[in-house]
Parts: sequence; structure tokens; C-alpha cells
Amino acid sequence: MELLQNVANEIDRLAQLDKMAKAYAEEVKALKAGIANKYGEGYHKGDLYGVEVRLDPSTTTKWAAVAKEANVAAEIISKYTTHGAKIVVTPKI
Repeated sequence: MELLQNVANEIDRLAQLDKMAKAYAEEVKALKAGIANKYGEGYHKGDLYGVEVRLDPSTTTKWAAVAKEANVAAEIISKYTTHGAKIVVTPKI
């Protein structure tokens, strides 16, 4: 991670902070996935903090594909529906 340079221009500062935020966001995403895979659901303690790992179920339907079908029936909607889970890792202080 590069250090924030001392700049007077707010546009330059915004660009620097935005670049750093994106890099941190990628690292946070990777850490959350790694923690969820390693520890699974539940509350887990680190040396200073803890995290709660929770899997939130989700459903996605490809409505464009469903709309192309004639006389949409429940079986057709089900055909284009997938089920998954969003991983939520929340630091607890």
C-alpha cells in the first residue's frame, strides 16, 4: 500500500484516497472470504477483536430469460432460479 502524499489540491487528495480505499476494499473482501472459509459460521475471537460469520441465503432469478418463455408457469420460473448465500463477516469491538 502506497503512502498518502501530502497534497494541497482536494481533487488530488480525493484521487489518492479513492485509490487506497479500493485497495483496502479488495483486501477486506479477501480476508472476509478467508475467515468465512477457515472458521465457518459463528462468532470467532482474534487477539484484539472478534468477528461474526453469517451466511445470508439469497435467490436470483433471470427475469429476462423467464420473460422470453410463453405462458410462464412455476416450473419455468424455477428453471431459471438459482439459490446461493452471501457471506457476511462483521467485526465486533
